[in-house]
Amino acid sequence: MTPARFCTLAAVIAGRFWRTQLPPLIGKGRWMVRTYASGERPIPETVAKLMEMLASQSND
Repeated sequence: MTPARFCTLAAVIAGRFWRTQLPPLIGKGRWMVRTYASGERPIPETVAKLMEMLASQSND
């Protein structure tokens, strides 16, 4: 998953304030979410799959 895709899905899942609302939904801290969004750290496959699933549920 690219950082751009991560940010897009984060906004779909958690809304405008996803930087603070997303971390508890995916079991990560705010700092880790920021590093994923900026591309400083690769997004783990488990996080990517969880986010895809959460985003698909929010569109239903």
